[in-house]
Amino acid sequence: MKICLVGSSGGHLAHLNMLKPFWKDEERFWVTFDKEDARSILKDEKMYSCHFPTNRNLKNLIKNTFLAIKVLKKKSLM
Repeated sequence: MKICLVGSSGGHLAHLNMLKPFWKDEERFWVTFDKEDARSILKDEKMYSCHFPTNRNLKNLIKNTFLAIKVLKKKSLM
């Protein structure tokens, strides 16, 4: 099974990482902000960087929508 783990850096990323017993043996990739904490936690993982801020920013909403389509197609999830 392929798993896409999506969350902002910081607490959301930490919470997803705490679920490791559930996803550790699965093929997976991450979508999060390109920040130091994310790069550190996900250093051995496949990570796609999304654009922020994500709220109240129409330009980044559109960018992230196209990024999602691109990544999901690449991973054969669409």
